[in-house]
Formats: sequence, structure tokens, C-alpha cells
Amino acid sequence: PKLGAIYQLSDNQTIYFNYRHAFRTPTIGQLFRSGSSSNSAELAPVKAISYELGSRGQLSSHLYYELAIYHMDIEDDIVSRIDTSDRKTVNAGETSHRGVELGLEAQLNQEWSTGLSFAYTEQSYEDFSTLCSGTPCDFSGNDISKAPKTLGNLTIAYTPLTVPGLRLETEFSHLGDYYTDETNTQRYAGHDLVNLRASYQVNDQWQVYARMQNIADKRYSTYTSNRVGNTELDYRPGMPRSVFAGIKMSF
Repeated sequence: PKLGAIYQLSDNQTIYFNYRHAFRTPTIGQLFRSGSSSNSAELAPVKAISYELGSRGQLSSHLYYELAIYHMDIEDDIVSRIDTSDRKTVNAGETSHRGVELGLEAQLNQEWSTGLSFAYTEQSYEDFSTLCSGTPCDFSGNDISKAPKTLGNLTIAYTPLTVPGLRLETEFSHLGDYYTDETNTQRYAGHDLVNLRASYQVNDQWQVYARMQNIADKRYSTYTSNRVGNTELDYRPGMPRSVFAGIKMSF
């Protein structure tokens, strides 16, 4: 079941509230993934209760916003971790997720526009006891591993009136720090990247585009983890400075 309510504050602003009780069954990969723990076929469904309160609208003729706060409690959340050399896929008793999300879009003038999205979250194990190499482990009260507290994205776009069809965009992408395992003893510091994009609409059918990712050629990881009891971190390296170009045709 779910329930939602919307109240129109004015012609340009609304507030809303959502309640939802939901569940999902484990995926095929979680149940039968090669190398996972032998009891993964007995995983229980994930059950969640969430509350969300927010507001969206237009603050001026050029500024749009959306702001939301939420709280979610999940029972039997499915977590996957590495214990010694084995992958364990188990149900965590209960996890808690809460945060704030903000989105802004502004048309600064006829040529310049910008957009911002930012999220702050707190995610923790409320009840999670399991075995680590045969020894009981209790992660209750710890932060959920590999869950960054902050995520952000800022874009600045330029569409010159002197060159109709041209769009240039700079993107700043932020990923905050997070713990790399359930013990909360190791941490990835997060990263910030800058990307560039350009496109030119030749006519109704043809568009050319190009983008440069990670223009500072920064070394970063898209996923960082470690085995419980092992301080050595494993990284999935992100793309170095990369350039892409192409042509789009619509018909």
C-alpha cells in the first residue's frame, strides 16, 4: 500500500507527503550467484516502510526547486560482503536510511543556465549480526558500507545566441566518502570530477557532439571495498581523461 497527499500552496508551489509500504523478492543473481554462500537460496524478501515530505515549485520566473526529506526502515535488507575468500549474501535484520535531497534549476539569462542536485544521507545497520570466519560479528549501529554520505552534481550550460544550435556544458560531479566494509574501520575519501560536453544541432536531422570526461585526469575509484578482517582495499579504477565524439541522425 501507498498513500500520497499534495497541497497547493500557491500557483507556483506545492508541498507533498508520501507513505509507502513495499517489498521485493531477492533477484536470481542474489539467490544463485556462483561463489555466494550456500544458504543464499533461503534469502527472505526485503520489506520497507518509507516516509517522504517535500516541496517543489518556482521561486521566481527563472528559478525552479525541489526539496525533500525522507526516512526509510528496511527489514531483511540483502547485503553482500566478502568474508575471507568467500562471498556472503545474507539478510541484515534491519537498516535505517534517512536524508535530504535538493534540486535547483536556474535560467540566468538567454544564454546561461545552471542546475544543481545534492543529497545528504545517513544510512546505518540497526540490527545486523552474522558470522565472520565462524566467529559471531555484530555490526549494529555501524554505517552501511559503500554508502556515501554526500552526492552532488552541478552543471553550467552556455547556448550562445550568435551560434544557434550550439550548447556547451561544464559538469562538476561529487562523490562523498564512505566506509568500505561493515566494521567501519577503512574508508574511501571520495572524489570530485570535472567533465565537459558540447553539441551542435546542424538541422532537424543531424547533430554532432563531443564530451571530455575527467578533464583533470584524476585517479579515482568507482567502487572501493575490503574483506572483513583485511585492511587491504580493492579498487575499481575510474576512467582516465577520455574524449568521445559522435554524430546523431533522426529520421
